[in-house]
Amino acid sequence: MTSAQHFLGIDACRGGWIGVSMTNDFAYTNDIHFWPNAAALFFDLPRWQSALIDMPIGLTDEESGIRACEPLARNMLGAKRSSIFSPPVRAALHAQSYAEACRINAHLCGKKISKQAWNIVPKIREIDAILRQKPELQTRVRESHPELCFCQLNDQKPILPKKKAGAGQQKRLDVLEKYSANAKAFLSTNIAAFPRKIIAI
Repeated sequence: MTSAQHFLGIDACRGGWIGVSMTNDFAYTNDIHFWPNAAALFFDLPRWQSALIDMPIGLTDEESGIRACEPLARNMLGAKRSSIFSPPVRAALHAQSYAEACRINAHLCGKKISKQAWNIVPKIREIDAILRQKPELQTRVRESHPELCFCQLNDQKPILPKKKAGAGQQKRLDVLEKYSANAKAFLSTNIAAFPRKIIAI
């Protein structure tokens, strides 16, 4: 009998990084995982066969231009396309201000960055530095986007209600329960273990 494979989904949160692990038969395992920084996260990463992270990785440099994945993702999401934003080029990660990041990005690829992208630059920079220092980790972690995942799980139909709205949360949980019957129970049981200043949903 083949043993279950374990996979990890990762996202940034207020206090660091948060993850949920599942087996390949959509069973949740253990508790919600929390790491105060990316170094701690990547130290633990070998525990899983593979991981998906909701954070831009594989950034472009001066010669590369704009990434191809964002336009493709927007086309897949249709009316939900605005949830996909373009990350900064790598050189803009070290800007000291939003204005400076916009200038660098516009100079290198012809476009400024959004405020949304600027707000997560510290997280992008943290992940990018580790993946460049340890390229062997690049085979274990893949960039993902929640709305694309939900679209695929929802018969390739994007979920239109906003994720933080009551109806949006309920719809996403309903979709998850099609694949894992304990999704709602898992969330309600585990989320209470963390103060909102660390994580938020």
